[in-house]
Amino acid sequence: MKKLSIIYILCLSAIAAFAQDIHFSQFYNSPLTLNPTLTGLADGKFRVGGLYRTQWSKVARPFRTASVAFDMPIQKGFADGDKLGVGLVFFHDQTGEYNFTTLNVNGSFAYHKVLDKDQRHYLSLGLQVGFTQKRFDLGDGTFEDQIDPSLVGGGVTAENLSSNSIIHENLNVGLSYSGRFSEKSAIYIGGSMFNVTQPKESFLNDDSQRLPYRISINAGAEIGIGKGGFQLLPSVIYQTQASADEINAGLGLGYKFKSDFNFIVGAYYRVSDAVIPMIGIGYKGVNATMSYDFNTSDLKQAASGNNALEFSVSYVMPWKKLPNQPSIFFAPKF
Repeated sequence: MKKLSIIYILCLSAIAAFAQDIHFSQFYNSPLTLNPTLTGLADGKFRVGGLYRTQWSKVARPFRTASVAFDMPIQKGFADGDKLGVGLVFFHDQTGEYNFTTLNVNGSFAYHKVLDKDQRHYLSLGLQVGFTQKRFDLGDGTFEDQIDPSLVGGGVTAENLSSNSIIHENLNVGLSYSGRFSEKSAIYIGGSMFNVTQPKESFLNDDSQRLPYRISINAGAEIGIGKGGFQLLPSVIYQTQASADEINAGLGLGYKFKSDFNFIVGAYYRVSDAVIPMIGIGYKGVNATMSYDFNTSDLKQAASGNNALEFSVSYVMPWKKLPNQPSIFFAPKF
């Protein structure tokens, strides 16, 4: 009966069901949203980190995403060299008009199975379980009964729509290999599947609208250069969801000073979409990175040169006494 209201809700249902999952340009600095198997894969007692992204601030309302995560390894009680990673990750996203928001909370777990006596190679299996809530504000919408000329300048809709919030379960899994071949060389490769249960996502209670699988394959390396503190840190991610595909690849050049100070500079390219320079510093377990997306797609003109800015910070609590297991990280590593 209310044609514009129906179209409005249908559009929001389509956004919820078919939009790509939230992702970051600094995928390498968001381990628990990259692959569940990275849970607890840190050279310290625990790791805590956050990442903030703001996008297209000149296109209507800006898109904003924030993520916070905590994880730690547990070695006691497991076979020699094996360990269990446990963690918690959540993110909040606000997308454009109508204050369309997403809240995602996941418990994250991984089992790291050692493959050799020197504890340099690991096979990891990861699992995440949690929930997602998506909602919009009815007060930000414009409905048919508000377009009546007599109501311009203060008309209040008579619509009574209660389905402005949906909640569904999350189930994500992953498998990865990480290995260190020398003190200056290490690699990581993994794959993960998100939205395993393809949960229903509809504001109209339509069972046919479900969140598609997202498949992610990512890899990285750490390559020491010469006898100094220089490192090459390449990494790449490929993701596919429904009809959308993404490839983001790049290279960081890092340098580790003897004073526990680290520095990295690099650039990434998200194919057919953006060039992403980045710069980061680290000191005694605290690392901070900033990146900026320079759009190269058809959205370049609409963005008016104001694309996406990301800032991440993390802290790894060092071991009082380093265990026998060497440090194994996905790239880039500070």
